Amino acid sequence: MNKQTCPQFELLLEACLVPRARVAETFRLDDVEPASVGLLPLLYRNLAAARVEHASMGKLKGMYRRCWYANQRLLKGTAGVLDRLHEIGIPTVMIHDVPLAIRYYRDLGARPLHKASVVVPPERAEEALRAVEELGFLRTTWMPRGKRGDFFRFRHAAGFRDPEGNEVQLHWRALWLARHDFGDYTEPLEVGGCATKSLKPTEELLLTCARGFTWEAAPLWWAADATMLLRNAAIDWERLLRTARETRTVLPLREALGYVAERFAAGVPVEVLRELEASQAPGEDRRLHLWMSNPGGHRSVLKLVPACWAMQRRTIGRGSWARSLVKLPRFVEYHWRVDRKRDLPGRAWRWLRRSGSAGGRW
Repeated sequence: MNKQTCPQFELLLEACLVPRARVAETFRLDDVEPASVGLLPLLYRNLAAARVEHASMGKLKGMYRRCWYANQRLLKGTAGVLDRLHEIGIPTVMIHDVPLAIRYYRDLGARPLHKASVVVPPERAEEALRAVEELGFLRTTWMPRGKRGDFFRFRHAAGFRDPEGNEVQLHWRALWLARHDFGDYTEPLEVGGCATKSLKPTEELLLTCARGFTWEAAPLWWAADATMLLRNAAIDWERLLRTARETRTVLPLREALGYVAERFAAGVPVEVLRELEASQAPGEDRRLHLWMSNPGGHRSVLKLVPACWAMQRRTIGRGSWARSLVKLPRFVEYHWRVDRKRDLPGRAWRWLRRSGSAGGRW
């Protein structure tokens, strides 16, 4: 796979997901890196289920309990957001962490909820943002001064944090780089006593795999999520393949399913893997996938420019090249969080200097 991963993280993931994995019995708590700590509640559950005697079981159990408590607090805060949105007639669909933990891990102590992701209709996104801010949540996502029309066109979500530290992300597109309506494939979900909806397993699997292949994503968290989902839900493989083609996510889906099938025996049909392998992706999609799945790719100027071109074409639709060219500087402003056009050259120069010092290249 293109995504750079840490071997120690992969070993810990194996200890979490593979029953009676030998690495679980030789696991040492002192060897865990900060990026891997979130997996320890899941490791505890796997060890406890297999009745493995381990010197760190007491500490792991404490982490599991703290994870459960923190998740309960997040769900309570999320329920308040959902109630408010429903009061003003805005429908909601939960994606990512919350439905994964409730439906597929089936244990709120085993999977830390980093944030609650809520999807609202695009045409009511600005109204939903105001409603969340009125509840006392602080917006953590950059937003330009003045006119904000392009913000909702170029971005797909905005993050918020309440005074207790709970994070909610409001989406108006479930997929960052695809305008796809998943409304026909939802099912009821209860969050903190509030009735809402979540995507069906097939669509959640697609989002999980596509979400994992970005250079900013936590390494391999998506692999745990995809494996638990595949083990605990029935997938409509024909619909999955069709939707992947429609949303141009064949490449991340191919790599993700191939990885979890080989590493964790996740139960992906061989014919599905073969069909994904045989699928042809446009050159624009291949370049964008390579850039997004390479942790250093965002520091290369020669890769950044065509990647921004591809991203803005995906977000605003494949209109005329002239229209895309006119919109490209505006998209770069949003990508770099620049309020005024005259600040763009200075921001570009600072980015080039920082990229060079960080090992970036032309």
